[in-house]
Amino acid sequence: MKKLYQLVELVSNTKDAVVVKVKPNSEMDLICLGCFNGDETMFRMTKGEDVTCTVWNKKGGHYSWFWGTHGYTCVSDEMTQRGHMIQEAIEHGLDIRVKAEKKFIDADMAKTNHQHKIIFYGPNYYGVCCHQDGCYLRYFNTVAEGVKFFQEYGYTTELIGQGTWLISK
Repeated sequence: MKKLYQLVELVSNTKDAVVVKVKPNSEMDLICLGCFNGDETMFRMTKGEDVTCTVWNKKGGHYSWFWGTHGYTCVSDEMTQRGHMIQEAIEHGLDIRVKAEKKFIDADMAKTNHQHKIIFYGPNYYGVCCHQDGCYLRYFNTVAEGVKFFQEYGYTTELIGQGTWLISK
């Protein structure tokens, strides 16, 4: 099964938002991901500590919701999953930082080498905490699961110190 980042192409990447367009004939692949209707044509995600996601469909309609540091819009589990899949496709599939402080977004916009320093902390009660370029990313059950996550998105991984990895696209 394809991942969402394989079904979209980058239209615009600015310091404020990312816009991706769904590739032609991707309807069934979208449906197979489990939380899309197959009629989506475009996604826009704003950048910052609060993220707004907007989805357009083939009928010309659209809808939006947001989440982040200052609260969130109460949405169904399916919508939450949809938002996280879109964010993950942009951040890891297209290697564009979305949900972060502006200083990290500005640094990402200036980056030309597509290398990231990944540090794993733990394990603790939640698992292994993962930071990317000095900013919290997410928890994984194990370091091996975290490394596999990046490899699935096409990154090469290299251990450069205890718990510290360098990943590159």
